[in-house]
Amino acid sequence: MNAALMDFGSGLCVSRPKCEACSLKTRCRYYKEQGVQEAKKKIQKKSQRDWSEAAVSVFLHENHKKYFSANEKTYEPFILPKGYNTRAGIKKYFLEKYGLTLAVRPPHEKKIVHGQLMIFVNAQILLGNPVFSLFPKSAVERYNRIILEAEGRKS
Repeated sequence: MNAALMDFGSGLCVSRPKCEACSLKTRCRYYKEQGVQEAKKKIQKKSQRDWSEAAVSVFLHENHKKYFSANEKTYEPFILPKGYNTRAGIKKYFLEKYGLTLAVRPPHEKKIVHGQLMIFVNAQILLGNPVFSLFPKSAVERYNRIILEAEGRKS
C-alpha cells in the first residue's frame, strides 16, 4: 500500500501539483490549505542560515536500543566543537578522540536551540571499544522531552 501511494503521489504531487485530477484531494492537507504551508517552507529555505558554524549533537547508539553518553549519571548526546559539523568531521572527531569508527547518518534535524544553530545526527559504532555509559532508548526519549519543554513546546 505504501509503495502504491508513493507511485500515485509521484505522478500528481509534483512541483506544480495536479490537485484537480487527484481523487484524494478532499483528504489532502496541501489541497485544503491551498499550498500555504508549502509556500512558507520555500520562504524559509530562501533565507537559509549558514550551518557551517553550527554545533553538532550526536546521538551515538547501538541499533537504536542502547545509547552511549559521556555523562555517567544521565543521558546526554555528544556535543561536538565547531569544525566537526559534517559527517566526515564527526567520523574524524570520534576516530581521533576515542579510536572509534562510526557510521554517521545524514542530519535528522537542524534547528536553533537557545539561540545557537544545532545539527542533530544519529551515529552507530562500527569498530572500536566504547568506554561510555550505556542508556536505554527511554533515557533518550526523556532527554528529548526535557529539551522540548525547555523550548516551550509539547512533545
